[in-house]
Amino acid sequence: MLGEEFGGRNEYQMVLQDVPDQHAIVRQYMKWTYHGRSAAQMPMVTSRAMEVALSEPTGPVYLSLSREVLEEPAAQGGPPPQ
Repeated sequence: MLGEEFGGRNEYQMVLQDVPDQHAIVRQYMKWTYHGRSAAQMPMVTSRAMEVALSEPTGPVYLSLSREVLEEPAAQGGPPPQ
């Protein structure tokens, strides 16, 4: 619709589609969990996730993204320089 965010909700929430707290399911098994709400923050978030996962003792991390983030156009040109 006009004026709405690209990828925004267009139907009522479906219980099977949107788990209220996905992270609660896996939190006790992860070193770190995070829910991304903006594509702009994802380079920093993925960098942090890798840092946490690879630090001793190594272990899994869990990232989830909002539908709006997944619907945003992908950036061109690859990752930013370090």
